[in-house]
Amino acid sequence: SVNSEFQHEYDREPINGIKGEVVSFTVDQLKQFALVLTPAGATPATGWPVLIFNHGHHPSPPDYGRVNGVTDRPGNYYRQVPIAFARQGFLVVVPDFRGHNDSQGLEFTHGLLEAYWYTRDSIATFKALHSLPAADTSNVFMWGHSMGGEVTLRALLALGSSIQGASIWSASSGSAWEKAMHFSLGINATEDELHTEKPAIIQLQNDIDEL
Repeated sequence: SVNSEFQHEYDREPINGIKGEVVSFTVDQLKQFALVLTPAGATPATGWPVLIFNHGHHPSPPDYGRVNGVTDRPGNYYRQVPIAFARQGFLVVVPDFRGHNDSQGLEFTHGLLEAYWYTRDSIATFKALHSLPAADTSNVFMWGHSMGGEVTLRALLALGSSIQGASIWSASSGSAWEKAMHFSLGINATEDELHTEKPAIIQLQNDIDEL
């Protein structure tokens, strides 16, 4: 279930004329947050082209986008990339993803299905773009790094021609089963045999059964 509108939360200090705004939206009854960067200058008649920015895996999701413990998304690791796109005339939307920073849903993080859940958040971000007056919703692109590359690929499968193009950097991808096999066997340099335990695959199957 998706609340397909962004709600204004607060404004950020402009960066060289680039407007920063934090918005919220709802996916699967989880309140989530996103950073919106609007380019400097007059808005084109059709609105700014949009870039949805899908970030990579974070080892501690609640600390994503925090600087010295203070919320300052997207954080220093990614800070210059969305700004660079905004300088080139893209309205950039950076969803936190569930469980990251102040977004609800910590229980969905760090599992083999995390990229699947975050894909729902990315798709919900796209569906809420119509509530940004300066956005050209007919001219939307995606960017993804590492795990965000997998999120981007899955979102493209769902959204099809609604996305005009995508740029994927250092992507990690693969089926959940392939990753479970990797974590069960590859990490411990174990060869697969009938009696070999595969805890990641067992956990994956349990997670799927619970769904």
